[in-house]
Amino acid sequence: TGDPIFGYAPVANGGLEGDYPIVLTDGTRITFVRENYIPSALSGWDSLPWEEGKEIVVRYMDGINTVQKIYVKLLNGGFYGINALQFADLRHAQNSCMALTQSMYSASWTDTLNVALGEGVFVIDPVFRYVTGHFAWNDWPEVVNGWSIDAETEGRLFCFRQAGNFRVIAIAINLETGWDCEKEYLAVGFNREKVREELFSKLKSRSEKEI
Repeated sequence: TGDPIFGYAPVANGGLEGDYPIVLTDGTRITFVRENYIPSALSGWDSLPWEEGKEIVVRYMDGINTVQKIYVKLLNGGFYGINALQFADLRHAQNSCMALTQSMYSASWTDTLNVALGEGVFVIDPVFRYVTGHFAWNDWPEVVNGWSIDAETEGRLFCFRQAGNFRVIAIAINLETGWDCEKEYLAVGFNREKVREELFSKLKSRSEKEI
């Protein structure tokens, strides 16, 4: 096709001597190969069995109600545990995110949840930085980017997520002022109701001090 093909070699855990593949990609087609297979893969790039590969569909938003798709083909060569999208050309999706969210309101808690606030709430993929969804201010879903969301209290959010095997991070947010309160807890014995009350109480105390 004339498109350039890029190669990525592992540098950790023994590098080429370990059981890790070389990644070859032209942006929309990706294959994992062993070092000795690189010449034949490059010379026969268009003839590789792409039709047998896994199709990955990246859905992203470039407008409030406009969803676009990027199609990526993957031949994993029997290798697993590697996120192939690290080697896909997602620049258009990422540029659309920047154009869509650059003038939107942000705060420390929006960065933590990976959302942008404007005409509703835009959800941003925390790894690849493209917009994955949109919803109204008063219609928060139960989960956003791995955070459990409790929006039952008007004007406030309570959010929490598991962080490793032993910790839970919780955040209380005042949507009117943009203030937030974040605290880390042990996963064992975590009680969402008690934690929510504790963090909401801290938000209330801060509001009273500011008056």
